[in-house]
Amino acid sequence: MRRYLIALAGSLLLAVMAFGVIGSGAWFTDQSVVPISAASSKLDIRAEVGKQGGGTTMYDPTGVALPVASLAPGVYDPGNTWMINVQNKPTADSTLSVKYRFTAGYVSGSGPLWDSTVVKVEKGFCVAVNTISSPTTVYEGPVKNLSFTNADASKPNLDPNNTHCYRFSFKLPDAAGNSLQGLAGVFNIVIDATQPENPGW
Repeated sequence: MRRYLIALAGSLLLAVMAFGVIGSGAWFTDQSVVPISAASSKLDIRAEVGKQGGGTTMYDPTGVALPVASLAPGVYDPGNTWMINVQNKPTADSTLSVKYRFTAGYVSGSGPLWDSTVVKVEKGFCVAVNTISSPTTVYEGPVKNLSFTNADASKPNLDPNNTHCYRFSFKLPDAAGNSLQGLAGVFNIVIDATQPENPGW
């Protein structure tokens, strides 16, 4: 009798399992597939550099050092004035609007010259070749403390295939003494760019 009950229980279990399999397969089903082709954006800027009214060199990302020679106290010599513009490349290379900032960094040479050199940065409307109109000063002070963003310069975010123009003029402080004569050094003007949504700066 006991064997008969065990066999009956096993038969019932198999029947329930079979019904579950059959029951699951009896539902109507359908499926629709939407393929997604994904691609990421690109962010790519470069500096356009040249003398006012002269030719332009694309610094992407680096180039030959700009000569700023014969610095003297209190005098912004036109020979030491350069256009350093920011270009967000065309959409083949860059597809995002950017915000950006200018800073400076010491590379080599005289520490006292690095500490003392003064820069005046003016923004303006890009006109002709390496020329700006309606200039407004956005920074004037020691190069080593240079730091401003396009927001500080009252410039909107920079869209692809557009350029913002800046004029950089260099001198020594008005009260510079003889200890700064005959010195030489190298420093970088750095342009960092990022998405406008980046909360980092």
